[in-house]
Amino acid sequence: MGYYMRYISFDSQPIDLGTIETALKQIDAAYHVRVSDIPGLGELFHGEFSCGEIEINGSEDDIFADDITEFRELVGEATTLHEQHVLDVLNQATWMVAVETFWEGDQSEAVLSKIDPLWDWLFINRKGVLQADFEGFYDESGVIVPRNFMI
Repeated sequence: MGYYMRYISFDSQPIDLGTIETALKQIDAAYHVRVSDIPGLGELFHGEFSCGEIEINGSEDDIFADDITEFRELVGEATTLHEQHVLDVLNQATWMVAVETFWEGDQSEAVLSKIDPLWDWLFINRKGVLQADFEGFYDESGVIVPRNFMI
């Protein structure tokens, strides 16, 4: 079973795997995306190290709609400003970048550190929030709505 992280956005700027690969290569030339035959799906690499499967889903995709519905239910009634912010993003969301990672033993930090530049770039260049399984929702400052859950 994999560990999912999703950047959920309502930003009007388009996003695709080519844009992501170009952005990450500017950070470190070792990044590359092996694009699948399925549109919006690929595998993210740092050198020969597989960081995980990467997928871009839009509001027309069933998986996008299902995830957004599930996240709204998990946040529930917004009782804090941060929860309201997350609900606002979820209600306006038009796309998400999802990464599914895999690791063995205590390799989680090594794997996740290779993906962090992607989230950093998205926070700087696209409006949205990051959702991480078992952790909750993040903005650029860190966790803003903690949750102990998994989809």
